[in-house]
Amino acid sequence: MQGFKRCYKDSRRLSAELQDPMRSPEHPWGRKSIQKQEEFEAKESDWLGVRALSYNKTSVDCASALFYSMMKLAIETPHSSTSELYANATRVIGTWKRLLKSYLPSVDEEIEVILKFEEMCLESAKEFSSIFAKVLHLLYEADILQEEAILNWASEKEGADESDKVFLKQSEIFIKWLNEASEEED
Repeated sequence: MQGFKRCYKDSRRLSAELQDPMRSPEHPWGRKSIQKQEEFEAKESDWLGVRALSYNKTSVDCASALFYSMMKLAIETPHSSTSELYANATRVIGTWKRLLKSYLPSVDEEIEVILKFEEMCLESAKEFSSIFAKVLHLLYEADILQEEAILNWASEKEGADESDKVFLKQSEIFIKWLNEASEEED
C-alpha cells in the first residue's frame, strides 16, 4: 500500500508540473523543459523500479498503481463532460505512456491493466464507465496495450457471467475490428 501511495503522490506532483504552459514545444523554453522531462522520466522509471524491488512488488503491481494514479489524475483534472474527461485521459496517457509501458513486459501484465481499469470503472472511477471502449482504444493506439492482450481479455470474458461482460459488450465494435485486422494479416 505504501508503494502505491508513493506512486500516486509522485504522479500528482509531476502532473502539476506538466500542466505548466511553458512546457509546450511552441514556447521558447518548452523544448528544453520537454527534454528535462524525458530525462526525469527515465530517472523516475529507474527509481520506481528500485522502489518496487525494495517493497517486493512485481511489475504488474507497479503498473496497476501507476495506471490507477494516471486515471485518477484524469478524473481530478477539471472537466464538465465525458469528452473533456476523455481529453484529460488522452493527455495523461500521452505523458506517462513510456513509464507505464516499462512495467508491462508481457501480455499478461497488459491484461491485468485492463482488468484494473474494469475494476476502477465499477468501483472508484465510475465516470470512465461510459467511455471504457474509447480509453481501451486509446491505450491500444498509444502502444501501451497490444492487440493480443485485448483479444485475450475478450476471450477470457466470453465465459463470464453477464454482469461481468458489461465492458466487453461496450467494446464489441473495437474487438471485432481487431479480430478482422488480425485475420487480414494471416
